[in-house]
Amino acid sequence: MQEKVALLYAHVFLFLQDTMKWYQKKPKYKIQDALRENFYEHFEDIILNIERLSRDVLREANLSSMAETRQIGVTADRTLEQVRTGQFDARLSMNRVSQEQAEVKYQLEQLRLDLQGYGEEVRQLAFNRAQRIEEFDRKLFFGIRIGNSARQQLLWDAERDADDRRSRSVGMCTPSLD
Repeated sequence: MQEKVALLYAHVFLFLQDTMKWYQKKPKYKIQDALRENFYEHFEDIILNIERLSRDVLREANLSSMAETRQIGVTADRTLEQVRTGQFDARLSMNRVSQEQAEVKYQLEQLRLDLQGYGEEVRQLAFNRAQRIEEFDRKLFFGIRIGNSARQQLLWDAERDADDRRSRSVGMCTPSLD
């Protein structure tokens, strides 16, 4: 069938090529040719060949269609005979529609499970975020507490140093009784 269609197309393109050549002739030559010859006669052989090839393609298509119809009939007869004799359990065979329904159900279930998993991930991320914020707050307050303790220690040390200096300077300024 493919070879016949390809041959038909090839001849149609050859016809178009010849007609374009005729059409591209200078107008004065077309008028002269038109008076002397008939356009159809000039291309008659190739037109008849295209008609023959198209009938071949049509015949081949009809034969293929009849063969497929016959095969469908034979298959239907065989299936009907199996059902009548009990060799065929209609419950065990899934037609294409029920197979597609089963596939859609499976895909829907997979999507539902994926969405459920994504929801769990989002909840986990939110929980982890809250935990990280609490941990950051604890570290920050601990750092502030340590900073306050260190500041108080520094103030205490500074006050002690100042007291020590005052006491030394007072001891140097007092006259000795010796």
